[in-house]
Amino acid sequence: MQFMRFLFIVLSAITQAQHKTQIPDSNRGQITGFVYHRFGDDRYPSTNISVNDFRNHLNYLKTNSYNVITLDKAVALLKSGEPIPDKTVVLTIDDGYKSFLENGMPLLREFGYKATLFINTKQFGSGDFLSVKEIRQLIDEGIEVENHSHSHAHFVNFNPKEIVD
Repeated sequence: MQFMRFLFIVLSAITQAQHKTQIPDSNRGQITGFVYHRFGDDRYPSTNISVNDFRNHLNYLKTNSYNVITLDKAVALLKSGEPIPDKTVVLTIDDGYKSFLENGMPLLREFGYKATLFINTKQFGSGDFLSVKEIRQLIDEGIEVENHSHSHAHFVNFNPKEIVD
């Protein structure tokens, strides 16, 4: 969650540099981001959330009147300088695993929420990743799709030259 707050601060600074607007006043509110990867896929516990836990997250947001928006809407809100509504959150999904369509998306439909999906272009359509047809279906349902990276490389074991390349 701290990373997403950092991301929004960076986006705000970029907005200022590109559009010569003022950085939003810290009293304007905040936008909190939730990052998900896999849904109901116990093979990868570090990046998985159970379907029941995800349902509980969405139910909490709904029951407590959170304002759930996409990342594009969050950026537009930051650029606008308008007050940020209390309890504004962004739901993001990384990597484009099939479990999002199979297990996460039905719950977003049920609760009436949109999300932002980050796809890595090297892997979509193969193995455990969404196909182009499935991605288009999600777009048609109001899911925002953004670029994650090309290969989703794990930089931990890379030397600095490899990272730059």
